[in-house]
Amino acid sequence: MKLILGLTGLDCSGKTLIAEYLVSQKKFLHISISGIIREEAKRRGLTPSREVLINVGNDLREKEGKDVLIKRACEKIENERSNRIVVESIRNPGEVETLRRMEGFYLIGVVASPKVRFTRMEKRGKLGDPIIWKKFCELEARHEGKGEKETGQQMKAVLAMTDFRVLNNGPKENTFKLIDSIFKRFDH
Repeated sequence: MKLILGLTGLDCSGKTLIAEYLVSQKKFLHISISGIIREEAKRRGLTPSREVLINVGNDLREKEGKDVLIKRACEKIENERSNRIVVESIRNPGEVETLRRMEGFYLIGVVASPKVRFTRMEKRGKLGDPIIWKKFCELEARHEGKGEKETGQQMKAVLAMTDFRVLNNGPKENTFKLIDSIFKRFDH
């Protein structure tokens, strides 16, 4: 039986950290929804800033359905022989609904305080990351779904759909312990 763990959470909550841990320590295959959007932005000749990626993802959902990104991820899942898969960056309830139809799917919400995430964002310095607190808060509201269409990012609604929550405010070793305790429920 396949085990498919979905990761959702606001920017810099620790989704990638957890995905990398699952890959290196638990032998999971990693599929990134953000990576799928980056591929599409590149195909369109766009610079993959945060704002561009949000717009491309929203555009894809608007034109091809709320679960288009998960359908693209599922193509990758079906082509893999791995029984352990982590799908990172789930941002719309339609994506969760599609994944829920797959046996062995569980959604993990990764949360951290806004101040912690802003500090992490400042340190990583990714293209398009806000470096001013006010802009960070505006982007947060958009990620949560404020002012977005049903096909846009709806993180508040997605976080309400999680099976498990992982608080990632402190040292990564604490987060890994939480992931291990969740993983034990499935590792037979």
